[in-house]
Amino acid sequence: MTKTASTPRVTVLLAVYNSERSISKCVESILEQSFKDFELLIVDDGSTDQTADIIRRASKKDNRIRILSNSSNLGLGASLAWGVDEAVGEYLIRIDADDVCLPDRLERQVRHLDQNPEVDVLGGAALEVDSSGKQIGVRCMPAEHDDIMACIWANPFIHPTVAFRRRRLLDVGSYDPELRRRQDYELWFRCAERGLRFANLQEPLIYYFLMRIHTVNNR
Repeated sequence: MTKTASTPRVTVLLAVYNSERSISKCVESILEQSFKDFELLIVDDGSTDQTADIIRRASKKDNRIRILSNSSNLGLGASLAWGVDEAVGEYLIRIDADDVCLPDRLERQVRHLDQNPEVDVLGGAALEVDSSGKQIGVRCMPAEHDDIMACIWANPFIHPTVAFRRRRLLDVGSYDPELRRRQDYELWFRCAERGLRFANLQEPLIYYFLMRIHTVNNR
């Protein structure tokens, strides 16, 4: 898509598959963000439930929503790779359909990336929620680049909290469209090999549901 003066600064990228039970709350949490200059790019990966209808109705109410649809289920890697290619934002921010953003999530990440131009990949903490909806803890990841690199083998990011400088993500080749699982884990290694700089905010950015309504990495 060609960028114009009205191009949003941020693309929120959401890949979905058979997410009818959770997608409405996820989308609502994005549309109600304190930071408003974004597009919500939803890639529907061949859903067979009511997901497509739900997101289509939402898009008619808010023109910040843009929908891409796979004709069949291609997997998370392929869906995210397509979304990265089609995104227009300077910053690309991930979320999964199972999770809910805190109201100032985008504002915090945009501010940090603006103030720290050396950071290319920025994650954050998450409020852990059980299957009944009860908050049971906070999951934090290493904050600084060197500490993240020291444990990169252990996947030091909560994937649905991550924000990228989109151009730097494209420089390393984006997500591998052939991978249906552990797309994030493989991507961190390529980012590290290419010299991208990492950081994690220590404040929570999302509600992270431990008992997933559907498993986005196993489709």
